[in-house]
Amino acid sequence: MAKVELKDKLNPFAPNILLIPGGPGLGSLSFEAFASCFKDINVYLYHPTGTIDENSTELSSYDDQLQELSKEIEKLKTVYLCGHSFGGIQAVDIALRLPTQIKGVICLASPFSENAFKELSINFNRVKTSEQVMMGEIFKDSPTNENYQKWFAAYAHIYFSKSKIEEGRKLLLEGRVNVKNYLGATNEASRKAHLLNEIKISQVRKLFIAGNEDHLLPSHVLKSDSDSGSFTFKTIDNAGHFVHFEEPEKTAKIVEDFIFNEGEIS
Repeated sequence: MAKVELKDKLNPFAPNILLIPGGPGLGSLSFEAFASCFKDINVYLYHPTGTIDENSTELSSYDDQLQELSKEIEKLKTVYLCGHSFGGIQAVDIALRLPTQIKGVICLASPFSENAFKELSINFNRVKTSEQVMMGEIFKDSPTNENYQKWFAAYAHIYFSKSKIEEGRKLLLEGRVNVKNYLGATNEASRKAHLLNEIKISQVRKLFIAGNEDHLLPSHVLKSDSDSGSFTFKTIDNAGHFVHFEEPEKTAKIVEDFIFNEGEIS
């Protein structure tokens, strides 16, 4: 079942931040170094069902996953939500549903608009390597957790900057995943463009961070989504789609500035 884990407790007066992984279906391994970079914040990790304990045998829809996450968040007091990719979509959705509890929302390379998902599809389906073709066929025939990881890892070069491809591939192969979350939520997650209009007029503070070497969702595409939702937008050099994994200290610094300086980011 889903679980929130306190990574580092400082004191009851420090702000809380909850880190939400993407996918759908990825675990929180990519957040480990990032979580350790925060100095004055209580850091919580969110582990979706099937990514920390037992395997899940049932498909989990977007609404199922959002409900699980909401229940875990309600156990906390006021909190900042920081979501990567799919996790950012969830973070915005929950910020709109629990506005008095959510202090702010941070999206890391999260697609929302139809244009962003169109760009994602184009980049994902460019001329494929033999490994990608083979793993795509294997995953289609046998959508297991292991095959999901191998299929995902075959695309490491579009998720990570050139210098971090091998580290990224290792990350994708080592982390716990739940393919049922991926299969159950992917289609609905691509129909959340309306969240940008809703978050734009909300009082929730908003930050969007992108890597300038994201070959899945280029920064100019993410900037457009960020502008549509009236987020503060920042890019980080030498980082791809997993910006928090490739440049954890720089990403954490931007987030800390956002939390402690009322959104004024150096």
